[in-house]
Amino acid sequence: QQQSPTAGLVNRSELEQVESQWAKVFQEKAEIVTELEKRSQEVEQYAAEKRSLEDRIQDLESRLVTGGTHAAPGQAPVRVEDTEEFQHAIRKKERELHKEYVEKMQEVE
Repeated sequence: QQQSPTAGLVNRSELEQVESQWAKVFQEKAEIVTELEKRSQEVEQYAAEKRSLEDRIQDLESRLVTGGTHAAPGQAPVRVEDTEEFQHAIRKKERELHKEYVEKMQEVE
């Protein structure tokens, strides 16, 4: 048996259609990869920001809870309870408590 000379050939329009579909698939793949890379960078950025905020929170909490140290720019660290702001807040609270105590004592009398 002899085969026709065009028996193994693909219709040119079908070939162009398949090539067009492949090009479209590769283009979509490239777009998806680009979008995934962009989102990956955003996730990395958010994770870094989260770690930075968590570190900041931990630093602030350690200062408040344990009476940690505080350093103004260009100065040596000092204990929080030794700062003027802390001492002022303590004196203010003591005055408020003393006033409240005096008022309660007058109510009792």
